[in-house]
Amino acid sequence: MEKVITKVKIENLYKHIFNLEGPRHPIKDLDNLESAREYIVAELDRYGLKSHQQEFKVDGFDETFKNIEAYTSSDSQPQIILISHYDTVANCPGANDNASGVALMLECARVLAQENKDFNVGFLCFSLEEGDPYIELHCNKKAQELGMTDELNRYTSVKIHEFMSKYTELFYSFRSKGKLYIEANQAALNEMTLKTPPIVENYFIFWKELYEELDKKGQNYYTLGSELWLKEALDKKKQIKGILCFDTIAYTNKKLNSQWFPPSMSPKILRNIFKTHKVDFDEMVGNFISIIASKGSDEIIETFSRNASNELIDLPYAYAHFNIGYEQIAKTFPDLLRSDHGPFWRENIPGLFLTDTANFRFPYYHTQADTIEKLDFGFLTQITKATIATLIDLNTN
Repeated sequence: MEKVITKVKIENLYKHIFNLEGPRHPIKDLDNLESAREYIVAELDRYGLKSHQQEFKVDGFDETFKNIEAYTSSDSQPQIILISHYDTVANCPGANDNASGVALMLECARVLAQENKDFNVGFLCFSLEEGDPYIELHCNKKAQELGMTDELNRYTSVKIHEFMSKYTELFYSFRSKGKLYIEANQAALNEMTLKTPPIVENYFIFWKELYEELDKKGQNYYTLGSELWLKEALDKKKQIKGILCFDTIAYTNKKLNSQWFPPSMSPKILRNIFKTHKVDFDEMVGNFISIIASKGSDEIIETFSRNASNELIDLPYAYAHFNIGYEQIAKTFPDLLRSDHGPFWRENIPGLFLTDTANFRFPYYHTQADTIEKLDFGFLTQITKATIATLIDLNTN
């Protein structure tokens, strides 16, 4: 293991993010999204890992979107699979979210492809993790038609801006408590002390029509690409041993109180939930990788945490093992399903979700300031080494 992890090159991690940085949004930046796909495929092919691309369509779009996959051995065998996504939200360079996850995946692929052992590892890179472009496009168009926003999707008055800012905060707080989209919308409106502007009332009439369909189908607005990939994989009876999903993983802040959690989570509660290495919840320093393990992920999380705490890697971490079913997680902790691991957990495929906690630490999350100079490449290197060591152990034990 020691010999293999020394092959991880910090310069490669930087190079990948440097080359991928820039908005990769399916509506506004489709060319950039396609360029990112071409870059990822070219790298995997250069490592000798023959890649495959799953093409899919979205209602209302002529364009074809693509998921990327590659394997160190036959894809008919059960694998541990590394997961990342390569799209971004609008107007966001996405260096951390999620070029950081893609960079880790590519460097793991490069290192393991050089080994002369029959490692059973898959690499998946999804498109459209950040949302359904059909819903986004039509909501944006309606808001502009009503005069609620301009062509840059900016609110056209301070009253609308203030109302929507408070509404959005309330809406996602209710979503985080497990409410459906329409339920969260109504609960947020009931809590509002500001009067709803008439334009916004008309907008919500249209909005509800789209989101009611998601609620009826039990669908999430997010993770479109991984949902479609997994459906096809299950139809083909593909065997998956487990997953490691990486999303927004490369930001640290060494200052006190730079790490946030929901107000209900006191340091005492956090210490009861998480097992840690070099993490102090009293100081709330954002210097660690957060790891959420699903039901049945005992071997994977034990292997990763053991390697992370090895003195050769010494990666600070905090992990919580939610050994409960998907439905209970979705109802009580829906924030834990905010990436491409969610569909896999729903199908009882064990695995880990690894993140720097995104908006609970990274102040530039989903903004134009998500750029490469914000990132900690020593930290990203540690995570990459811990991942490779974990994959080696899981394939040799």
